[in-house]
Amino acid sequence: MAEATKAANDVQAEFDALRRDVSNLTDAVGRLLNESSDDMKARARERIQQTATAAQQAAGAAGTKVTDFVDERPATSLL
Repeated sequence: MAEATKAANDVQAEFDALRRDVSNLTDAVGRLLNESSDDMKARARERIQQTATAAQQAAGAAGTKVTDFVDERPATSLL
């Protein structure tokens, strides 16, 4: 009977250790996903900023072309 109790306690201890390991693994995966999410957000912000800058530059270039066209052909631009 003592051996069965010891074996049951050993099995319970192994299950408890397994639960702790799974909990630690779950926490580690959660932190990893959170860090990955933060990295993706930062990269997305950077790309949005780059796209906005490129759009501003393109708009500025288009504005310059329109201004040049109006300066060169004022009558045509009125039509």
